[in-house]
Amino acid sequence: MYPAVPEMDLSKNFEYKPETLCPILVKGRNTGKDSQTSSGDTPPVFLHTLFITHPWNNDGWKPSEKLGRAILQSFTFAAAQTIGQVDKKVYTLPVPNRLRLQTVYHDLENVGFIVYHLNTLAPGLSGDPEGPVRNELYHECFPLQEHDELNPRVLKWLKVFYET
Repeated sequence: MYPAVPEMDLSKNFEYKPETLCPILVKGRNTGKDSQTSSGDTPPVFLHTLFITHPWNNDGWKPSEKLGRAILQSFTFAAAQTIGQVDKKVYTLPVPNRLRLQTVYHDLENVGFIVYHLNTLAPGLSGDPEGPVRNELYHECFPLQEHDELNPRVLKWLKVFYET
């Protein structure tokens, strides 16, 4: 599961290069040269946007099931990305290493957007609204078409995701 790539849930005829969706610099990749920092360490790898496609043959799924699948995949990718960074005593991430992850999930009818902020892997803490540390989740879902046209709210959100 680690390192994760955003296209692992897409069909095999996906023709974009992973570097265009998630520009990751690791030693000897992307530039053809050694892309190490001046201290000799490999720069950190950050996955920031996931694209999840719900296959058309799963049209019996309820919207809540599609959202649940997208949230579960977002958490799984975020947790895998933080391997080795979690404080073993309290299961929280150091403040500079807390992970923000964007997810776009879609099927033939709807497009959903999730922003997930992973602060802790501690069981029970993330669901407590009064807890000291919790994970944050923001979600929007729009129909892809309105009145036989593309939904302008979807286009606005897609523009935001591609400009950041």
